[in-house]
Amino acid sequence: MIAPNPVFRSLRLHHERDEQGQSSLVAVITPRSGQTLAGLHLIIEEERTSGLGVFTSVPLNDAVTRIPLPTAPGSIRERVADPVRGVLWDAGLFAVYELGFSLSANLSSTVRTVAAARPDEEGYSVALVGDLRNETRVEGRAPLPAATVLHQASVDRARRQYGAERQRWFRNQSADGISALRELIGKVENELLVCDPYFGGDDVQRLVLAIAKPDARVRILASAMHLHRERDNGTTEGQYLDERLVEAMRAPPMNPTEVRVMTGAKAAIHDRFLWLGDRLWMLGSSVNRFGGRGTLMVVVPDHEPVMQDLERVWMESPTLAQWLADHPPKRPVIIAGLDK
Repeated sequence: MIAPNPVFRSLRLHHERDEQGQSSLVAVITPRSGQTLAGLHLIIEEERTSGLGVFTSVPLNDAVTRIPLPTAPGSIRERVADPVRGVLWDAGLFAVYELGFSLSANLSSTVRTVAAARPDEEGYSVALVGDLRNETRVEGRAPLPAATVLHQASVDRARRQYGAERQRWFRNQSADGISALRELIGKVENELLVCDPYFGGDDVQRLVLAIAKPDARVRILASAMHLHRERDNGTTEGQYLDERLVEAMRAPPMNPTEVRVMTGAKAAIHDRFLWLGDRLWMLGSSVNRFGGRGTLMVVVPDHEPVMQDLERVWMESPTLAQWLADHPPKRPVIIAGLDK
């Protein structure tokens, strides 16, 4: 049984030779935000056609660890063990030299100097690719044709499955895009956080009411940049959002909902996000335009640093009721009182 891995996001192994021909395995590990590598050990087990080659265990004290080997490696099995949690990673056997690799260098003495685009930016230089080229190629053992086909088919299936679970693309498909968002939101168990600088009154019906579990908490992070705007009837988008929330509350059960407003001429958060309690989706456009033009929704691979900043902005932002009280509308408005 392999324990869940809360310590690091990825581990990559590759083979290198130094100028004297000494072989080494180089392990590059990326810890998760706020985590350390203390106590982790990388276990290397090598297999050759003649039997076991190298078996070693080395501490992962640094992000990059170099492991000297007596000869070029064959098939390697890599595992990462934690003294408390047990085995965190087991990649199984893979052949280091199966596909080979190539190194190339382009030498150039020409440098392009680019001036700054604006006074508050810095210029930069680019070394242009030259005509003198040096290339070294090490050929690996080509896998059998049947094995290649099966492997590629497996990779393609995994890619399609990953895409279906973690990214969606819509163009000229507004209805399909909104339907996909509702499907995600409808499955929320505990909490929904919507961060959209252009969130408005119609988005309450468009999204919030799609939640199937009535006791799931809803938080909406809107922006003064949008809520200040006047509508055709002379009211503001802030008033309209509050009115639609009041209407939704009159038709219970309505999820406990709180709206906060990012202040300032420009919202602190530019991108649009949906937090579903265990997964953070980034949306390529606001909900009110989602799927009309080419729009991508994708799962954020490492949501922790993003959520930390979203929570910070949430705590710093006033509630919709407070914001409306500080910005009196041109006509009377009923305060929803969702944040009392």
